[in-house]
Amino acid sequence: MTMLASISPIDGAVLGSVETADAAAVEAAVGRAQEAFLTWRLVPAPRRGELVRLFGEVLREEKDTLGRLVSQECGKILSEGLGEVQEMIDICDFAVGLSRQLYGLTIATERPGHRMMETWHPLGVVGVISAFNFPVAVWAWNACLAYVCGDSVVWKPSEKTPLSAAKVAELFQRAMTRFGDAPAGLLEVDPVQARPKLEAAGIADRCASIAGNFFESVPAGGDAYIMKWIIHDWDDEKATRILKNIRSQIPQNGRVIIVDCVVPEGDDPDFSKFFDLNMMVMTGGKERTAREFNELLAAAGFRFLRVIPTDLPTSIVEAEPA
Repeated sequence: MTMLASISPIDGAVLGSVETADAAAVEAAVGRAQEAFLTWRLVPAPRRGELVRLFGEVLREEKDTLGRLVSQECGKILSEGLGEVQEMIDICDFAVGLSRQLYGLTIATERPGHRMMETWHPLGVVGVISAFNFPVAVWAWNACLAYVCGDSVVWKPSEKTPLSAAKVAELFQRAMTRFGDAPAGLLEVDPVQARPKLEAAGIADRCASIAGNFFESVPAGGDAYIMKWIIHDWDDEKATRILKNIRSQIPQNGRVIIVDCVVPEGDDPDFSKFFDLNMMVMTGGKERTAREFNELLAAAGFRFLRVIPTDLPTSIVEAEPA
């Protein structure tokens, strides 16, 4: 298997990488989806609709997070990214209603005392291929209808937006957990999972990949918390929330390292100011001056130490617990 990098068209940042699936892995995924279908098709349609209802509930909870990721990964303005997630929520609502309306016809026959009844059967494993410009809504339009009809789904997302697909898979798994007894394999995604290149770099024995939401918590006890092109994605309120979560876990002698543009004071032209406009329009975030970093860090319980310039547009901001 090979790694596929996700590169933001906004600023060229590498947002992450995913492990692509070879032919054998895809065949195995289809096999898992087929096994899931054999169980899922026997679940009553209104009960299947409950899974989709729970998925819509999760999407409402994570609309901002997923919408921002869509914006960053495919280059839409933030309102369009959020609007795409709203499309997903809307199709969930539609599909839930549909789960109680899978009607069939009752047909008269020439035989006395008999009638024919039309019954629709689940199709099987449904394949969904989505493009980069609608990285999540197109999948939802197809998948939510497939689920209430008793089918499982194998999803081939665009190579340009694999992280958005991985995030949707994570949210759907959360809905499955709430549902309680949905069969594994209802959603298979190729590329399969987002994973770091630990083994290829020879450091798998001393590194761990931990999934989570940094607005809720971060792993505890790190000597240094390094964030590259993270803080500039968010406004001050959300950036402060991330930093406060780090402050609650970092040891007193730890360090916070932020790799972002640092905007010079004054009105002279600078590349970081172009980035600042980009971030404000595309994600609702912003680039910051050294003074603004100082204020942001102080609000989260850190002491600003220094800015280290580099040969790139980005600089390194260093801070310690106050």
